[in-house]
Amino acid sequence: MPLPDEIELLCIAVQKRAEKEAEQLIDSARKEAEDMVRRAKNQARRILEEKKQAIQRQVLQQARKIIDSAELEARKKILAAREEIFKLVLKRGMEGLASIKSDETRYLDLIKKMVSKAASSLPEGKMVIKVSGNDSDFFKKHLEELQKVAGRTIEISPDTAPISGGLLAYNSDKRVLMDLSFDSMLRTVEPRVRKMVAEKVFQESTVQ
Repeated sequence: MPLPDEIELLCIAVQKRAEKEAEQLIDSARKEAEDMVRRAKNQARRILEEKKQAIQRQVLQQARKIIDSAELEARKKILAAREEIFKLVLKRGMEGLASIKSDETRYLDLIKKMVSKAASSLPEGKMVIKVSGNDSDFFKKHLEELQKVAGRTIEISPDTAPISGGLLAYNSDKRVLMDLSFDSMLRTVEPRVRKMVAEKVFQESTVQ
């Protein structure tokens, strides 16, 4: 049986041991808590970074869609404007040809050149021409002059042609045709007009 002093010493020893163990437990708990907090912070940081990257990707995707949509819309507007300018240029070209028709002398000079071209290209023999209904009287009036230019007989077909000006020239059996109408002239220059509009107006080399 321990003596009172021994009991006191034992109590002191037990107390110190308990305090030491308590301190160890506290240190262990503190370290574990710190580790848990550190792991939690790292996990939270990783999750935040992943969400941040996901949000950034989402924002970038949305921004790209907006930009692509705007570029597409702008492209459509440019193409529409180009087409309008193209049509306007052709319209001005037709108006220019119409102004020639309004001047009988200029129109006759142009028709003579057309007749000469047809005569040099079509087989020999009578040449048959079709003209618009509005031009019938004009061609009949100047038929003799045109025949001199052609160096052959010219027959004006009673059937009119759906053209705005110029003429359709055939050989005698109508198997060979030369389209010298205003409409054909404009169709011929359309590719060049489109290229001109693209290059001069929009600073592009080709029509998309």
